[in-house]
Amino acid sequence: MWSSMGNVWEHNTLRQSVMKASQRLASRRTLIHRYALRKHYELKFSGIADDVFARIRERVDGKIGHIIPDAVQRFSAIYENLRSENPENWSNAVHSCRRILEDLADALFPPTDQERTIQIEGKPRHIKLGKDQYINRIIAFVQDRSSSGRFQDLVGSHLTFLGDRLDSVFQAAQKGSHTTIISREEADRYVVYTYLLVGDILSLQ
Repeated sequence: MWSSMGNVWEHNTLRQSVMKASQRLASRRTLIHRYALRKHYELKFSGIADDVFARIRERVDGKIGHIIPDAVQRFSAIYENLRSENPENWSNAVHSCRRILEDLADALFPPTDQERTIQIEGKPRHIKLGKDQYINRIIAFVQDRSSSGRFQDLVGSHLTFLGDRLDSVFQAAQKGSHTTIISREEADRYVVYTYLLVGDILSLQ
């Protein structure tokens, strides 16, 4: 009798051990499946983003090369600076973005002593169009070429924001502060903004 009860107890213990092991295995399978699924969608999204930016880059490089040929070399230098681990190089990448926009303004809307009133987000602004006012000149070009008020507002507001930031980085560098970009991600952001804006502007050319 004791032998029979012992066999039953041993059998139950073994069955419980098997059940626990199966549950742990099922749990691990679920975790592995979720991890693999998450990585799949991360890679898929990354590929989509890369494809989108590659198309934008191809379009921008093709057009900007005809208008300001030096810009293609400058963008190549920007990429090299962004790959660096030195924050000063990240700032240099942002300075190059400013120079590209200055050259673009000179090519599309050369400096003039004239002034004009433009509409930004429905509000009139009186602006100068001299050599240093490169953002104003690009905005004037956009408003001359685009019939869409919404397009003008979007490009104008984005240009104003980006121009203010690029100018502040440039002015800080002029005062001897070279490491004005605190992270590579910040520099990346301004480079992407510049690329997208240049693409929008050149679509009107």
